[in-house]
Amino acid sequence: MIGTGSTIDQRLAALSRIVREVDSAPDLNAALEILVSSTRALMMADVCTVYFTEDDDRRHVIAATDGLSSRHVGQVRIGFGEGVAGQIAASRRPLNLEEIPADLDHGFLSQTGESSFS
Repeated sequence: MIGTGSTIDQRLAALSRIVREVDSAPDLNAALEILVSSTRALMMADVCTVYFTEDDDRRHVIAATDGLSSRHVGQVRIGFGEGVAGQIAASRRPLNLEEIPADLDHGFLSQTGESSFS
């Protein structure tokens, strides 16, 4: 794991390693598991989640997660522009918040039963 005191070169090397591991995964589910677990460790985050977009339904659905219950995979759906995940997808830009306001992610929190995240 790379800590907060790591250099940019160390983080880039870690990201390159994750890409190689994902590339060598035997199937999509294995690749997603590698992606979320390795990224969570690298970023020292409580949760890492990948969403797939369902264009027809205009929703994002959890495809893989590390830090949330696996029962949420395929079950939790966030509408376009809704909550943090929907806003990030709509803006196509990263979002860096010290704490996610509960009212911003009320729909997500009610679907997962989780408390708010820092």
